[in-house]
Amino acid sequence: MRLTIKYPLTIITMALAAALVTGLVAYQISEKELRLAAERQSIEILESRKAALSRYLKSIEQDLALMATNRTVQEALGEFTAGWSTIDGRPQDRLRTLYVDKNPHPSNAHEDLDQADDGSAYSRTHGRFHSWFRQYIEERSYHDIYLFDTKGNLVYTVLKEADYATNLENGRWHRTDLGHAFRTTSFNKFPGFQAYYDFKAYPPRQNEPASFLATPVFDSDENYLGVLAFQMQLDPMDEIMQVSAGMGKAGRVYLVGLDLLIRNDPKFPKASEVLKAGDPTEFVNLALEGVAGAREITGAKGDEVLIAYTSVSFAGQAWAIISEFDLIEVLAPVTEMRRVMIWAGLFIGLLVTIVGVWFAGGLSRPIVTMTNIMQRLAERDLDVEVPASGRADEIGAMEKTLVVFKENAVERQRAEEELSQANEELQELNELKNKFMGMAAHDLRNPLGAIRGMSQLIVDLDLGEEKEKEFILSINEVSDQMLELLNDLLDVSAIESGNFDLNWQAADIGELLKNRIELVSYSAEAKGISISAKIDDIPFIEFDSARINQVVDNLLTNAVKFSPPDSVIDTEVRLQDTTIDVVVRDHGQGIPAHEINKVFTAFEKLSAKPTAGEKSTGLGLAIVKRIVDAHGGTIGVESVSSEGTTFTVSLLRRPNKNTAEQSDG
Repeated sequence: MRLTIKYPLTIITMALAAALVTGLVAYQISEKELRLAAERQSIEILESRKAALSRYLKSIEQDLALMATNRTVQEALGEFTAGWSTIDGRPQDRLRTLYVDKNPHPSNAHEDLDQADDGSAYSRTHGRFHSWFRQYIEERSYHDIYLFDTKGNLVYTVLKEADYATNLENGRWHRTDLGHAFRTTSFNKFPGFQAYYDFKAYPPRQNEPASFLATPVFDSDENYLGVLAFQMQLDPMDEIMQVSAGMGKAGRVYLVGLDLLIRNDPKFPKASEVLKAGDPTEFVNLALEGVAGAREITGAKGDEVLIAYTSVSFAGQAWAIISEFDLIEVLAPVTEMRRVMIWAGLFIGLLVTIVGVWFAGGLSRPIVTMTNIMQRLAERDLDVEVPASGRADEIGAMEKTLVVFKENAVERQRAEEELSQANEELQELNELKNKFMGMAAHDLRNPLGAIRGMSQLIVDLDLGEEKEKEFILSINEVSDQMLELLNDLLDVSAIESGNFDLNWQAADIGELLKNRIELVSYSAEAKGISISAKIDDIPFIEFDSARINQVVDNLLTNAVKFSPPDSVIDTEVRLQDTTIDVVVRDHGQGIPAHEINKVFTAFEKLSAKPTAGEKSTGLGLAIVKRIVDAHGGTIGVESVSSEGTTFTVSLLRRPNKNTAEQSDG
């Protein structure tokens, strides 16, 4: 096939195929992600509704429990019961006449009457407590509050509905849920018991849905007084279930009971759906069985619906919480994206066709491209990309040649870079050596000058025995400092050169710490510093005793140097799972946070100063770090300004084989 035909056909076909595949994949992924997001959102909404509903229901139980132990409620029930017993004739008829039939307020506002004017003890009690109970149900959103005496007489309600002043043990309404609530509670007369009856048509309220929660009431001497009951309202649950956040235009959430009836008005209902059958029952049953989840279904009209379900418990009963989302609304962005992609695909197809035809007239472009690449490679631009199409024509041969040319140039440049890097490393090492020698010469020059000056004075002057002894002691002290510096320099040199061998032997590191503390204690006592030691019962492990002595000595002397007088240095040897830790903790000035990373660097001078003007070579902690590393251990430092510094050396537990065998024997 001629290049003038092959190129445009290939480009157009591949471009259109890529656009088509990309569009389909993007559409499918977007749709899937939106479905998953909708599922997650529906579950999150249900969980939030469940949490809010659980808090509300819990508050009802708490309100009932608190009211039952409230002195006002106890006094009210006792006085209402006593007032009931003093009414002549039938108290039921008398009270209904006073507070219902002759109530001056409308039938839907009987609760506005605080006290009848009959002068009875009951009415005086009603006048004392009624406004308190009325305010309580208004503030706490309960429909009504009921007080029963021990015989089942409903001696008080707030609203004075048809059940007021009747007997719920054997009277007209004794078969209602309020009667059941009273009897169940009277059979379980112990503090804290609560009987709950779910929403059901309640005849005294014209068969409106009603739900009751009852509990026994006792006085301060634990004498049974009767029963307190609440009638719950649906409005608070409606408010919780009908929160519109995240629900979209058609989404709704509703509660369903064990009887498969809806307990609240879902969002935007056509009519009240309370105590009407819930659908779909499959998910209601799953939720009531304690299963939670989400699933897509096809509705009765063929529309796709996302159902999420879970459950909430109250007073030993379960309710299903169901949410419904219209997937057409959820997937609206994907539908719009599909429309946009179709138009975009048509545009891309037209554009690719034009470009392909134009490219057919430019067969010389690959040759120009190869020429440009060769020019850039000649100019050492090795970042240039060489096409590798695998073609079998002359352009393919040029590509292969250019690839070889570029690879050779890259190898040559890599060799030059490696040589340059090696030179830089040598230069850095040389600079480090010069710095090392300069610091060593500087730190040795001052003590040598001091020795020379004091010895010259001893030779030239008749100083007397005491003064000469003082100078000789000073010379000895300065010589010790020089020897310490030289020893540190030799240790650093040995470590850096690799001539650093460890003499591994089994030993007791706790005993080692005690010995080193004893040696350092003299200089510590001179500053009034005490050193404590807490040592676990630990096994022998293998380490180089001389080198670990050097580590512990350095940490202890550093702690003494930087501790204030009359302070304490804490040391510890503790057994870990795989290590034995040696801890040295002072209570001095600490190390600033920005200097922590310099602690183990040679010749670094930190801002913290010894508390008695002690000298330091600046190499001790660098040597300590290298000794611990050589043992395969770790050393860490923690410091708080003005509170102190803690060094922790962790050595691997390497038990001595012979020692272990002897212990077994």
